Order: sequence, then structure tokens, then C-alpha cells
Amino acid sequence: MNKIKILLVFAIGSLLINSCQDPVCDDIILQLKSLNCNEKKCQLDLKNIFSEKWDQLYFFHGFNTPKDISKVMGFEYYGDAIYDQTKLILEIANEKIIKSSKTECLSLNLDRVLKNGYYKKDAANSIVTLIISGESNRPDYIIDN
Repeated sequence: MNKIKILLVFAIGSLLINSCQDPVCDDIILQLKSLNCNEKKCQLDLKNIFSEKWDQLYFFHGFNTPKDISKVMGFEYYGDAIYDQTKLILEIANEKIIKSSKTECLSLNLDRVLKNGYYKKDAANSIVTLIISGESNRPDYIIDN
């Protein structure tokens, strides 16, 4: 009986750990770390992080409805609303969403660039300043214009 309880606790624990992972965040942070930026500020081409062939890249912060997102993009967004700390990343080409990602990545800080709940970057002007702060084992990546 004790073995069953242990297995049950282990199974529930594994499910909880796996459900808390954020693969979008992990991928972005891995790519940012691979830049080997030795300074506290670096130039970052967003095309190197978001590799689809996008024309526009949008970051939406929490509390945006599909109606809000559609208004900003200029065409219909059929996804769900965004809540709390969730960020929605949309890669768009020819007025179509080619990739949609959601993340709660706390290491990716967009507070300096988010205006009215969103941030837009065009592929022709995809370079931003990346500011790295915090401890070296757990840095924060701040996107700045």
C-alpha cells in the first residue's frame, strides 16, 4: 500500500513540475544567452530570436481581449484573451499570423517598450537594445528601443 502512495505522489509531482514549464520562455532565454553579450547592453536583432519570416512582430501584455488585439493588428484575431503576466507573441506576414506563442517569462522584461498594452516591431527595423541586469546566474533581459 505504501508503494502505491509513493508512486501516486511521484506521478502527481511529475505532472505539476511538467505543467509549470514554459518552453517558449526557455527557448527565448536560451537564444538570448547564446548571444554571448559581454556588456550590460547589446544590440539585438529580433529576427535572430523569432526566426519565422515575419513582417511584423507583436508583443501583447496581459489583459488584452481578442477585440483589442484585432484593432491593433488591423485584422481579426481569433485567439483567447490574455491575462495577468502572460505575454502573447505574434509573428505576422502578409496580414496572417504565422506563429502565435504565449509565455509568462519573467526574465523577459518588456516594460520599457510596452505602450497601450502592446509593442510592435517591423522586420525592416528589427534591431533593439538588450539590457542585461540582475545576477549572472539568473539575469533579466530588458528590451529597450
